[in-house]
Amino acid sequence: MIRLLITSSGGTLIPILTKFLKKDHQLGKIYIVGIDKKKIKKNSSIDKFYCLKTSQKKKYIFKLLSVCKKERINVLIPYSDFEAKIISEFKRKFLKLGIKTLVNDKSITDIISNKYLTYSILKKKGVQVPKFKLVKNLKQLRRSLIEFNYPKLPVVIKPSHSIGGRGVLILNGKKQKIAKWINGGKREKIFHKEKKIFSKKIFNYGPLLIMEALNAPAYDIDCYVQKKNKLVIIRKRINPAGIPYRGNYLIKDRKIKNYCKKIIETLKINSLVDIDLLTSKEGNPLLLEVNPRPSGSAVIAHLANLPIFSYVIAKILNKKYSINFSKVKFNRKLKLSV
Repeated sequence: MIRLLITSSGGTLIPILTKFLKKDHQLGKIYIVGIDKKKIKKNSSIDKFYCLKTSQKKKYIFKLLSVCKKERINVLIPYSDFEAKIISEFKRKFLKLGIKTLVNDKSITDIISNKYLTYSILKKKGVQVPKFKLVKNLKQLRRSLIEFNYPKLPVVIKPSHSIGGRGVLILNGKKQKIAKWINGGKREKIFHKEKKIFSKKIFNYGPLLIMEALNAPAYDIDCYVQKKNKLVIIRKRINPAGIPYRGNYLIKDRKIKNYCKKIIETLKINSLVDIDLLTSKEGNPLLLEVNPRPSGSAVIAHLANLPIFSYVIAKILNKKYSINFSKVKFNRKLKLSV
């Protein structure tokens, strides 16, 4: 029997994921444990739930290991950036207990969790990335805005370690306005005059990354790499901002696939990650960020007969699993709701 633990199991689409996994005959019997920092809505597909409230790294790992031992877990899937980073740091401890963790090695997680490092490494290896620059104070910020042709063109300013649009500032251009969808997630703050942002408070998250404003369409790429096993699933967002979630189209696109393969090969990805892409003014896919954990909406691929989580769980346990790609539903509007 597969004994699986999913962190941050209060996520909106987790009930759909667990339901798919329970019904997957190729996986066989599966026992699912969920953990979250607060109580979650009833999920009939989760066999046991634990509340782990602590945000302190060592206490969190101690409690998580205790749950894993008690429930005899053999596969652990972190579903938040915070947890993915911590678990990757203690990956060997879990492995000694026979627990396979769906995270990259710590050295890789440290890189992909830092947008500046990610962009820098890819650019050095010849992989196309957006125009970017790191600034550490207001003086550098003012100079850099001129380099990015502001105020004529819009500019994006974000913490190098931000998550999901948090702490992102956008300066609108005078001759080229940002698209209306950009603020759809309500996490970004848009300014029409740069004077309002010139405060030391904007460095509360640390050094800032300045980059060019990118365009739609937007894509979520589910990439799994483990030795010879490699799977790249391209999902085009119906809502480019991603928030609120409105679904995807599963598509085939050789240019995007090859671009993502360059990214995962250059960064030496060795687990399941979520790559977010936008589009350049020339129409080419450009990296927005690499997330160290699965996408919250990756389960939508199961609806299109491409069960990525089942495949990954089987492969990490060295079990056989086959996908009938002839039955995969491409170019159809896919939306999941609980």
